[in-house]
Amino acid sequence: MKYIRYLSLLLLISFWMPSVSAQNSDMEKADKAFFRQDYPKAIKLYKKVLTKSKIPQAQAKIAESYRLVNYPQRAEQWYSQIADFQSIDPIYLYNYGLVLKANAKFDEAKQIFMQYNQAVPSDSRGLRQIEACQKSNFFLTDPGIYNINITNLNSSISDFGPAFYKNGIIFASEANVKNTKKKYYRKDAPYLDLFYAEQISDDPSVFGATQRIESKVTTALHEGTVSFSPDFSTMYFTANSANKKKNKKGPTVINLKIYEAKGSDWSSISSFPFNSNNYSVGHPTLTKDGTAMFFVSDMPNGYGGTDIYVTYKNGNSWGIPENLGPEINTEGNEMFPFIANDGVLYFASDALPGLGGLDVFSSKAMGSGNWSTPKNLRFPINSNGDDFGFIITDDNQMGYFASNRSGGKGDDDIYNFVLKNTNDKVAMNPPPPPPPPPPPPPPPPPPPKCPPPGTPCSDGNPNTINDKEDGNCNCKGMIPAPPPPPPPPPTPKCPPPGTPCSDGNPNTINDKEDGNCRCRGEVPPPPPPKCAPPGTPCSDGNPNTINDKEDGNCNCRGTIPPPPPPPPPPPTRKCAPPGTPCSDGDPNTINDKEDGNCRCIGSLPPPPPPPPPPPPPPPPPAPALCQVEGKIYDKESGLPIDGATVRLFNEQTGSGSTTITRGNGLYQFPIDPETKYSIYVSHKGYFTETKKLSTVGRDCSSPLQNDMSLNIFIAKIDLSEPIKIVAGEKNKREDLPLPTLKHIYYDLDKYDIRQDAKIELDKIVAFMKDNPGLQIELGSHTDSRGSKDYNQRLSEKRAQSARDYIVSRGISPSNIKPRGYGETRLVNECADGVKCTEYKHQQNRRTEFILTGYIGPPPGQGGN
Repeated sequence: MKYIRYLSLLLLISFWMPSVSAQNSDMEKADKAFFRQDYPKAIKLYKKVLTKSKIPQAQAKIAESYRLVNYPQRAEQWYSQIADFQSIDPIYLYNYGLVLKANAKFDEAKQIFMQYNQAVPSDSRGLRQIEACQKSNFFLTDPGIYNINITNLNSSISDFGPAFYKNGIIFASEANVKNTKKKYYRKDAPYLDLFYAEQISDDPSVFGATQRIESKVTTALHEGTVSFSPDFSTMYFTANSANKKKNKKGPTVINLKIYEAKGSDWSSISSFPFNSNNYSVGHPTLTKDGTAMFFVSDMPNGYGGTDIYVTYKNGNSWGIPENLGPEINTEGNEMFPFIANDGVLYFASDALPGLGGLDVFSSKAMGSGNWSTPKNLRFPINSNGDDFGFIITDDNQMGYFASNRSGGKGDDDIYNFVLKNTNDKVAMNPPPPPPPPPPPPPPPPPPPKCPPPGTPCSDGNPNTINDKEDGNCNCKGMIPAPPPPPPPPPTPKCPPPGTPCSDGNPNTINDKEDGNCRCRGEVPPPPPPKCAPPGTPCSDGNPNTINDKEDGNCNCRGTIPPPPPPPPPPPTRKCAPPGTPCSDGDPNTINDKEDGNCRCIGSLPPPPPPPPPPPPPPPPPAPALCQVEGKIYDKESGLPIDGATVRLFNEQTGSGSTTITRGNGLYQFPIDPETKYSIYVSHKGYFTETKKLSTVGRDCSSPLQNDMSLNIFIAKIDLSEPIKIVAGEKNKREDLPLPTLKHIYYDLDKYDIRQDAKIELDKIVAFMKDNPGLQIELGSHTDSRGSKDYNQRLSEKRAQSARDYIVSRGISPSNIKPRGYGETRLVNECADGVKCTEYKHQQNRRTEFILTGYIGPPPGQGGN
């Protein structure tokens, strides 16, 4: 339910203001209904307006109305009918992309977010949503951590905001409320009340009957998310508080506030010290020890719509709220925080990369007030709908969250999740396991058995054996005589006849065998050698005789045959074939007759002419180009600027083009398809403005897509009051293109520039190069810890180191002045002797860049 996002919009009046140029009374009536959030009536009235003429604002308001009552399919139909988004607020483009995401059309949503990023490049939500669309498959992949089940608490309307309480949970619901007649315009539904349900089964998704909280906590308006002190004696809850001062152009302004309730029935109620009629405060969650409270607010100087803050308890009072910083908070809405027992912060955001409107993220405190990069919990915790209100048990085994995803029972439903490496059925607060039963006593040992018959007796007498067994294991009998020795081995046999004798005499052999293996006889002489085969060379070494006869003496007789005659000479050379060049080397004659003399007669015919060269290939068709055009305006007066320098920079090739505007402020550039660009606009006396432009995914050959319009407003440099840029804080001058810097850190007691600090100082370098002529004071500050003299010297050294680094990157030394202030300019109460958190001390350890003067750019640099 989109109501949740903006109960959660903490201010029910958001980005829209009534049109001052309403075209007729029907449009005025429709605007009034939209402004007081009576969306069903607004839809009817806007449709009536559109029967007369096509007004983009009316189409957009119908789409917004359907989006805010959670009909994303109908909202998409109306957004898609808007032909001219340039005539209305760019926020409608952003919301169109959200609707496409909710309908799982991530590729189409990405194109819309790219258009929004081009229209509002200063809003990082556009880039984050583009990243979300690119990672949609990753976010939709189940990491296999949790099993989820819908609980039996849900009604056909809205149920959300679970909080652990004793053996169950407390949650907010529109069902079974105390006052069913009073309803709010947005949904024509009752105001929320708080309910308690106890877990009655080992299945954590099953609860008993719900019980409405009957106390002063129940008011005529909404009561929402709650949190409890460690002993459950104090409840902190969120409720609407109507500001009795009405807006003349719309409904009563309604803010959220946090209240503290005590007593057995929570009847003692007091207001949270940071409540205000000018902004909202809500969604409290306490740490396990109750010493810190995280909550949500849209108080001034935040980073976006709603930010998450923390306050620490000092005795019976709460300290000044501290913003969690840009690591957690965005230009969008962060809400529904929950701080787990292990220090992990879970919260919902509609601007960090995710699947739907609100996704659940986790982050871990890193010390010094910093947090780790938020991690999307992915499917199945997150979906294309709104997922929020995540809570988890102390052992991180299971918990609950709310979602308006498809497939639920009502608008918002409460779901249970269980860690997959545990049993699927776990109790809310499982009792300790019973002690194991004592082990049974060991059985008595069996009576000893008698040794087997034939074994030696137990009385130790070696001459008796136990050859009879009775109850007394009597030992009777005698040991039998030992067995006779084995027979001697047989005498060895004589070696076979004919083998050499064993006496070692090589001239005798064993040719007879008797009992004495006598060795008798003579070794026979070796047989005479055989003659060499006839025809082989003789053994006498004479090469002219061969052994061609064989007799007893192997006589060598005969003569070697003569060698074979040589081969016949090759035939005489034939004449070259007729028509071939002559052998006399004359290239102009050929051998066209052949006779015995191979005469060469005739002339060589001229060679055929070479074939004509192939025609050159036709040049490839020039790619279709897009075109960007627009006007440069003065941000304050709204008038076009003459003489502004507009530079187009191709981020892929590094090439660029430059043009100068004339009296009408017009500029034009042809631009390539599938290319990303940066546009820089400068003028003497104005801040340089930078915009991003992309043709990626745009069909430049289409008449509907080849023209891109980008009007750029630039602001005059007015330093009648110094302008401050503070590292680690959001810039207070959102109308100026000032750099946003993260904290610039130094190692303890050191002043050299770290690698992470160089990244932030490079942003100042780029800013000063874009705006040559600006004069800046660089101020370094410390906290109050340490002596004043030491802090002063350290801050001066750090300021000088930062200045030297900026000068080394090409900035004129005359344009930046270092100043060290030590602990003389603290921004909070953390002076000497005051106990403060590390986060508050960090607020004082800051680096400031103060724009103090402007002398104009040097000749040939920037502007005109």
